[in-house]
Amino acid sequence: MKAEQDEQLIAGPDEQLIEDAFRIMDKIRDDPVQWTYFRYREKARLDRIARENDARSEGFREGLEKALEEAREKILSGAARTLLRKKMPYDEISDLTGLTLAQINTLASGLPDS
Repeated sequence: MKAEQDEQLIAGPDEQLIEDAFRIMDKIRDDPVQWTYFRYREKARLDRIARENDARSEGFREGLEKALEEAREKILSGAARTLLRKKMPYDEISDLTGLTLAQINTLASGLPDS
């Protein structure tokens, strides 16, 4: 009865495939061994999909964090270069940007002398 209700909700080009799947499920449901095997295989399949989705999300998060850090460094370096051109003392630039004195020295060495 439940399978018939589920089948009535199905529409679209894959309808025949889904109907076939319901028929197979109805057949194996009568055999406890096959039904248990089916449930374990389905659980394994869903677990694999979940692991893949978790890995994909983790990779996306790591990529986003890296991109944000690179953008932050670029913005702070640009601000430091502007302050260097205005002849602001290195320690003040460090306080404002959070860059180390070594990083500021490296940026200063790349600026043209004026």
